[in-house]
Amino acid sequence: MACSTAAAWAWGDSDWGFSDDYLEDALETDRIWRSMEASQNAVRLSTGGAASRARGDVPPERKNVLYAGEAGTTLQVIDTRGLDSVAAVVHRGMPDTEKSYSWYRGAFKEVMISFNQKVEKLYGVPPNHLATGMTVMLAGAYAAYHNQPFPESFIRPVFKQMERVMSNDESIQQAQLRSKRFDYQVMLMTGLILQSAQMELQKKPNAAQQARLRRMGARYLQKILNAEPERIVFSSSGVHVR
Repeated sequence: MACSTAAAWAWGDSDWGFSDDYLEDALETDRIWRSMEASQNAVRLSTGGAASRARGDVPPERKNVLYAGEAGTTLQVIDTRGLDSVAAVVHRGMPDTEKSYSWYRGAFKEVMISFNQKVEKLYGVPPNHLATGMTVMLAGAYAAYHNQPFPESFIRPVFKQMERVMSNDESIQQAQLRSKRFDYQVMLMTGLILQSAQMELQKKPNAAQQARLRRMGARYLQKILNAEPERIVFSSSGVHVR
């Protein structure tokens, strides 16, 4: 996704020295797991006879279920708990860097604002939306695992697939707005960080780091979709498991 260029800028030229589980703390929340379980349902539906239930438009009464509010579309961002959580984990995972927690927090905030302002025009998917956050996280895991950018033609189909199933999840429907906002920010930054790491490796190839990034991508794909990464297929029809 082109907006990950902003994440690459935020990351800078430093060695991305985080461990393979550097975002585990941020992702290990009940709310994030609910989103992941919904995404697993989307893949199961798309591989079975009930695939049609994972397609089509979301009923009007559930159109706003996945929105996380307006935060992060302008410079006036009040609630950044999700970004703060990711910034803290990344900073802890890179103890040798001269960049402070405050630097990461500010950089991630700028990245989110840039993404939110551009994503709908570029890809036809809404900002501050849980299905968009899940799509970006999947795109990041794909880029890390395959060492190539996530194809733009796959973005909206994967988004629509995630939107349909996630909007039917009762636990997500009942979640508070602030919880959705937190989840969106964590998923968004996770995906953009993975994509920016892959972009940096394209510019400065390193076999050892590429192997580490591939392991990380495999881990996230399996974590998100509950399937072996080699069986997960993305296409212009969405994502399914072979």
